[in-house]
Amino acid sequence: MLMQLINYIVIQKIVRTIPTFVVVGLLKVYVIVALLDNQIVICFKIAEIHATFAIVHHMVFKMKNKKYN
Repeated sequence: MLMQLINYIVIQKIVRTIPTFVVVGLLKVYVIVALLDNQIVICFKIAEIHATFAIVHHMVFKMKNKKYN
């Protein structure tokens, strides 16, 4: 019982630190995966592409900032 309570508190703390939009995003991904159970790979590929794009965009932004400074 005590361990369950501690786990619950820890989870609550973690959940509070996660921004809402991240949770919403994860829920959306979860729903998409649930709907397209046989196309999970495609969802992950799309997520990978988005992540890669975000990283590249971030790198380009950093490079531009260096030029101006």
